[in-house]
Amino acid sequence: MNLPRVLVDPRFRRMDGVYPPAIRARLNACCTPLWALDEPATEEFVNAHAHQIEAILCGFWAYGDVKRFPKLKAIIETGGNLPKPDALDYAHCAAEGIRVLSCSTV
Repeated sequence: MNLPRVLVDPRFRRMDGVYPPAIRARLNACCTPLWALDEPATEEFVNAHAHQIEAILCGFWAYGDVKRFPKLKAIIETGGNLPKPDALDYAHCAAEGIRVLSCSTV
C-alpha cells in the first residue's frame, strides 16, 4: 500500500514535544513521514521531495511558493497560527483544494 508522503517539520520545536511516541506511531501507520527531525527541514530536502509531498505538518510556513508542491492536499500548522497571507498563496490553495489548517484553539 502506498501511504501519502507527509513532510513533518516542527521547525522551532522538538519532535517529541509535538509528536510524542503514541502520535508518531499513528503517523507512521497512516503516512510515510518525510524529514521528522528536530532541526528545520533543509531547502535541499524539500526541493528533492516537493513533487511527492501530499501534506505538510509544520511549525510555520517556510517553504515559499506553494505551487512547487503539485500533489499537496493539506498544510497543517502546529505553531498555533495560520500562515500569513503574504507567505502563502491562499487563492491557489482554494483553487486546488488544498486545506490550510492550524492546531490553534482560537
